[in-house]
Amino acid sequence: MNDTSFIKLYRKLAEWEWYQDSKMVHLFIHLLINANFKDHNWRGILIKRGQLPTGINSLYEKTHISKQSIRTCIKKLKLTGELTIKTTNNYSIITLCNFESYQNNNKQINTRNNKQLTNNQHTTNKQLTTLKEGEEGKNEKNEKNIYPNIISVKSFFKENGFPESLAITAFNYYSSNDWKDKNGNKVKNWKQKMHVVWFKEENKIKDSSVIKMVR
Repeated sequence: MNDTSFIKLYRKLAEWEWYQDSKMVHLFIHLLINANFKDHNWRGILIKRGQLPTGINSLYEKTHISKQSIRTCIKKLKLTGELTIKTTNNYSIITLCNFESYQNNNKQINTRNNKQLTNNQHTTNKQLTTLKEGEEGKNEKNEKNIYPNIISVKSFFKENGFPESLAITAFNYYSSNDWKDKNGNKVKNWKQKMHVVWFKEENKIKDSSVIKMVR
C-alpha cells in the first residue's frame, strides 16, 4: 500500500445501530476507505467526493465477505440511509450519504470548535463552579445519610453523657429495621435522631433496665 492518506474514524461509530454486526462494520469501513476524497473522472464518468465505482465481485475480492452477505449489508445500509447505489450492467456507483459528516476537513472543524470554545468559556467555568458547589452539597447530604456502626454510636452516646447500654439499644433498634423509625421513615440524620429520640434526661441513669423506650 503506497497511499499514505487516511480517513477519520470517529468513536461515535461504536453507537451506530449496525456496530455489533461485524460484516456491516467491515464493509462500511471498506467503502469509507475507498470512496473518492475529491471529485474524479473514471472511464469518462465524474465520480464525486464520497462516491466509488464498484461491484459485488470487487467487494468480495477485497473484503472476503460472501457475496450474499454483501448484498444483505448493502440492502440494510440503503434502508437506514447510509448509502445509495446506482447500478449499471457493468458496475455500480455507491454514494455514502453522510460522507461530509464523516470526513469533514480539519479547517472547518477547528474554526467551529475554536469559536465554540471562545463563546462558551465563561459559561463552562460557571457550570464547573456550580457543579463543584453542587457536589459539595451532595457530599454533605450523603455524609448525613451514612449509617454508623456500633462503635460510632457508642462513642457518640459517651461524648454526650449517655450510657453504652442505651447506645446498644438504639443501634439495635434502627439497624434491625433498616434504619427506619417507628413510622417507617428512613433516618436521614442518625445523630439528629439520637438527640431528638434517645437523649432524654431520664435516660442518663446507669441502670439500663429502666431505660424509657421513647422511640
